[in-house]
Amino acid sequence: MKASRFSDAQKAFILKQGADGMPVADVCRKAGISQATYFNWKRKYDGLLPTEMRRRKQLEDENAVRGAFRFGELVASCWSTHPRTTTSLSNDRASHDGQTANRRRALSRTSASAGRQTAPTWMATRGSSCRWPA
Repeated sequence: MKASRFSDAQKAFILKQGADGMPVADVCRKAGISQATYFNWKRKYDGLLPTEMRRRKQLEDENAVRGAFRFGELVASCWSTHPRTTTSLSNDRASHDGQTANRRRALSRTSASAGRQTAPTWMATRGSSCRWPA
């Protein structure tokens, strides 16, 4: 995330100007911010001192890190207790390859017993009659 151009003290000063009765449009024009930014700051920091703003940011960062860590723990616990993951992944992969091979063998037996050709007929008859007109 991009760092803010404004320090906590500057944000507090801008919000104080708005609270003192100066029109929001004038405050935003002088500060070089949009009104949406002003109202976002007001919602987030209204009534806080710059030191309290810093403390709030630190707490938000800590919670974000803890939340990501807890999410990772949750995924890991679900993964380790899921019945499909109790067997090793290599065994699962080997059984999948065996199933694929069994399907191929079954298809080749049915097509051979039915007297079908393995290649489509258009491939077998491809010759001078299938050329593009010159």
